[in-house]
Amino acid sequence: MTGQPIARSLGRGVSPAPLLAAWPDSADLCCLWGDWTDGSALLFSEPLLDVVGDYTVLSHQPSVVSIPTDFVGGGWVGAIGYDPDKTRFRFYDSVLRLHRGQWLFEALWSEPRHDALVAAEQRWRALLAETTSGQGYRVGEFSGPPRDDHLANVERAIGLIRAGQLYQVNVCTRLQAEFAGSAVGLFADATEQLRPSFAAYLSGESAVVSLSPELFLRRRGRSVITAPIKGTRPRVGRDGNDVVLRNSVKDRAENVMIVDLMRNDLGRVCVTGTVAATSLLDVRAHPGVWHLESTVAGTLRSDVTDADLIAATLRRGQSPVRPRSRQWRRSPRSSRALAASIPGPSACVARCGDSNSTSPSGRLRSAPGRSNSGSAAV
Repeated sequence: MTGQPIARSLGRGVSPAPLLAAWPDSADLCCLWGDWTDGSALLFSEPLLDVVGDYTVLSHQPSVVSIPTDFVGGGWVGAIGYDPDKTRFRFYDSVLRLHRGQWLFEALWSEPRHDALVAAEQRWRALLAETTSGQGYRVGEFSGPPRDDHLANVERAIGLIRAGQLYQVNVCTRLQAEFAGSAVGLFADATEQLRPSFAAYLSGESAVVSLSPELFLRRRGRSVITAPIKGTRPRVGRDGNDVVLRNSVKDRAENVMIVDLMRNDLGRVCVTGTVAATSLLDVRAHPGVWHLESTVAGTLRSDVTDADLIAATLRRGQSPVRPRSRQWRRSPRSSRALAASIPGPSACVARCGDSNSTSPSGRLRSAPGRSNSGSAAV
C-alpha cells in the first residue's frame, strides 16, 4: 500500500472526553491519549486489518509519499499479551487527532480508499457536532484473592529462589469488581480526571482501558528510549515522601537493576556503544503517587524493525524475573503492553504496566504487572 498524507482541520477542541462520551460502546474504537506522540489525543476507527496473535505485523508498514514532520495519519495500534490469543493489532489508514487545540482528520490517502476516507471524515465531523452528557457505568468494590493464597505464592517464590531457579520474583495480586455500563465512558472519565502519561482504550469483546504512567519503548527514527519505573510512595500534598523515596536503598537498588536489564536488552538491537542511561533515579509526581524513574537510550541498528525491538525487550524488560528461561512460565500471563507503530519517522511507542479486564459477563479484573499503573481491559 502506498499512501499520500492528507490533513484537514475539523475545528477547535479542548478534550476528547465529550467525543468519547458520544461514541457508541459497540463500535470499533482505539484511543491513545497523553504522551504517545506529542501530547495529542489520537482516535482510530474502522481498521483495514485486524490481526490476532502476531505482533510481527508491526514490521509491515505502507510506503508514504513525503511524510510531513508533524503527522500521524494512521498505523498499527494494539495490545500484546503473554498468551498469543491475547495479542491483537489493527491497522488504520486514518486518525482523528486533537493537536494544539485543533481537531485534525489525517489519512494515508490512496485512490481505492477515497470513498471510505471521505465517509470517515464525515462521520468524525458529525460526532464532533453532537453534544452529550456521557455514557453511564458502574464499578463495584474491588476484591482480591484470599490472604492465605497470596502467602502461599510468597512461600513458593521463596522456595524457587532458595533452589537457585530464580533470584527475584514479583508476587502480584489480581483484583476484580463488578462492572456494568460503558467501557469507553469509564475510560473518558478516568483519563480526564487522572491525566496519566499513557492512556489507551481498545474496543473489543474484552475492551482495554489503560491508565499507565510508564513509557516502555519509544522509537523516533533510529533513536529509542525506555523509561522504567521502580519505586513508589503515596503522594498527598507536601508529605515528604518524595525525599523518602529518593533516599530508599531498596527502591534505588531495584531501579538500578531494571536499568541494567534494559541496557542489556537494548544492547541486543542497538549499535554497539550507543546504549546509555541518560537519567537515573529521578523522582516524578504521578496521580496519587511518587515514582522513581530512569531513562535508557540507544541507536537502533539499520536492520532492526519495530517487531525486532519488541521481541528483544518485552518479555525480559517487562518483569524482572530471573533466570530468563523461567520468566514466561512464572510471570502473570494476562499482563499487557500496549503499542502503536506509525509509518515514518515517529514510529513505535509501547507501554508496559498493569492491565485490567472486564469480561462480557461484566467482571472487571485487574491483572498484575511491573509498574503501579492503573489499566483495564473491559
